[in-house]
Amino acid sequence: MPRQFLRALKRHSSETFDAVIVYSPPLPLAMVGRVMRKRGATFVLNIQDLFPQNAIDLGVLSNPLLIAMFRAIERRAYKSADKILVHSESNLSFLKRANPRVAEKLGVLHNWVDAKEYRLPASTRFRERYGLENKFIIGFAGVLGPSQQLDLIVRATARLTALEDLAFLFVGDGGELENLKSLAAETGATNTHFHPFIPREDYPELLKNFDAGLVCLSPRNHTPVVPGKLLTYMAAALPVLAVLNRESDGNQIVRDADCGLAVPSDDEEAVASAIKELYESRDKLAAWGANGQAYADTHFDKAAVIAELEGYLG
Repeated sequence: MPRQFLRALKRHSSETFDAVIVYSPPLPLAMVGRVMRKRGATFVLNIQDLFPQNAIDLGVLSNPLLIAMFRAIERRAYKSADKILVHSESNLSFLKRANPRVAEKLGVLHNWVDAKEYRLPASTRFRERYGLENKFIIGFAGVLGPSQQLDLIVRATARLTALEDLAFLFVGDGGELENLKSLAAETGATNTHFHPFIPREDYPELLKNFDAGLVCLSPRNHTPVVPGKLLTYMAAALPVLAVLNRESDGNQIVRDADCGLAVPSDDEEAVASAIKELYESRDKLAAWGANGQAYADTHFDKAAVIAELEGYLG
């Protein structure tokens, strides 16, 4: 992959570069930054997920030799970068503890959201498409993988089938899709609905069909990662149900913004209670949505964050 990127840079431009910004994962792309730095560019490494730590936590990466290899790639990436940016304060503290030798390179750059994409009129198109016109919809759109541990949500919703107009809508695909469908059938979670990915350009409108948006991370995650879709929910003035690992900074964002409910993903009973509370709090939904949108405008505005990034580039 790094070779392909370097060949593409050479093929598409004869210019020299003042800076290169590399997002990780995938961590090996840091090799591109290292090469470009040798050619005179400032190398900024933007850490979105703390790999390989997150893969180790999830049990996806367990081979000692592979772990050692990726740890070596990680150390070299941090050593060669001019600046290392993370998207929240707890991620900053985590990296400082784990990598004290590069502490002076570390900084926080919040992820941004282009708010105007999400300021759309009300829509019922997807409610009608999926036959959920008169339902209270808590929605999730994205990858259905082990990191999300959405089986927790399916088991929790199975407790709430008496709420006949409650619906959980999963729009996406991934390695856990068939397992989730099987679990829903086994537990009698008839209030769960699964549909395939939609085009990226339809995503903002899809959110307008939800009553609340779900973000979920497995409790096996032990890093402070903030799910990117949290920001899109807030920009769309959509109340949030955050079911995250206790270390995630997303919990504090939801509380600070007062834009919904946050419960730990290691407590199935608490999750079911939060779903029921959200369902019964329809008089609060508009205020939660407005609070989230205002918080996103203040902290995650695209232009403001890019201006901050330009400051890091020097």
